[in-house]
Amino acid sequence: MNTGITHAKVTGGDDAQVGGLVGYQRGTISGCYVNNSAVSGGSSATVGNLVGEQDSRGTITACYARGRDYTNLVGDNSGTVNYSYYQAASEPVSGDDARLGVQAKTRAALLAPTGFTGIFAKWNDPDADGTADATTVWDFGTASQFPVLNVDFNGDDSKADDLERQRQQLDGNRPFTTKWETTADGETITIPTASGSTYNYTVNWGDGTTTSNVTGDTTHMYASKGIHTITISGDFPRIQLGSIDEYGNVAATSAGGQICTVEQWGDIAWSSMEGAFAGSDSLTIDATDAPDLSGVTSVKSMFAGYYDDEYNLMKTFLAGDLSDWN
Repeated sequence: MNTGITHAKVTGGDDAQVGGLVGYQRGTISGCYVNNSAVSGGSSATVGNLVGEQDSRGTITACYARGRDYTNLVGDNSGTVNYSYYQAASEPVSGDDARLGVQAKTRAALLAPTGFTGIFAKWNDPDADGTADATTVWDFGTASQFPVLNVDFNGDDSKADDLERQRQQLDGNRPFTTKWETTADGETITIPTASGSTYNYTVNWGDGTTTSNVTGDTTHMYASKGIHTITISGDFPRIQLGSIDEYGNVAATSAGGQICTVEQWGDIAWSSMEGAFAGSDSLTIDATDAPDLSGVTSVKSMFAGYYDDEYNLMKTFLAGDLSDWN
């Protein structure tokens, strides 16, 4: 099957089978992982981070799951599970059936091996026939990284970018990703920060240029006009593309007219969203994940638009789904 799913949200009603990968399973699942996904169901639902319910015909081999809400691998298991794991705060967990191969492992245990050793010793035998396969779908990286799938997901004949993208998702280093437009050769884009906040971030400008250890605003010039994908990682608690004065007037920065989309919120820990995208008249939220708002103190005027002299809203700057935000 060879599938990796991360940061997904799966819900089901009463009597449902809800899993981060599969709801009801009676076939074969091999070489898969689910990371940091939210799975939930009604009062009588069977819920598992990997599989909701597996019947006696099902087999799960060489898989792992790290869940947000449920600490298990399979909600209800009558089948076979071979050397597959789920992350738990401690191990062993009461109720695990080692005979079925379902075992709790701490984060440290899942990070420890750097190859087919320890708990992953048999992962190069996904068909469980006792013979190591010549090739494997797993890449173990270093001792500080989770196993990822050595698969060319996007079909460009290069696995390096796929491995890096998976590691960003698993290691909690997903960047804040946006698209911006310049309309003339030699035009600049400035990433606007907010006074009073502490920054130490890295910007990949999308044209082969990276700026590191940035502690405030930073500006980059593009040789050619067009659409540019910009990623930001590190300590970047606020972006402030605009502001609102005491009379409700929007004051946007020049960057507010250049930003086009938010592609991914990533793992940035935001401290405030006040005025973040005020006056960004072309902004669309295309991100399928939600921003980390756990430390946010204000979202005032985050997507503020323009008002006329009678204080009637004339234009607001947002297109996107915010239903998963919390």
